[in-house]
Amino acid sequence: MSHKHKQLRPKAPRNITTTSGTSNQVSFTWDAVKGATSYNIYRFYAKVATVTTNSYTSNPNLSPDTSYIFNVSAVNAVGESERSANFTIRTSKET
Repeated sequence: MSHKHKQLRPKAPRNITTTSGTSNQVSFTWDAVKGATSYNIYRFYAKVATVTTNSYTSNPNLSPDTSYIFNVSAVNAVGESERSANFTIRTSKET
């Protein structure tokens, strides 16, 4: 039985990098995942967004000086990948 032509679920996103953060908003990117058509963003284990590029900017409604745990998964026609490792982003203090 050959699985060579069978499409597989994408691999979990890796190399997540915080690109910016304010007192109420965070942004991050990750390596694009081969075969992925979209990415699900999870905050505290609840899905908060689906994006089609390998970057995410949160809504500007986060609390200042607060740590948030995020995960990202990749999605294609077959299904959803494992979630990325947890990563924590802390918003900055209000100025």
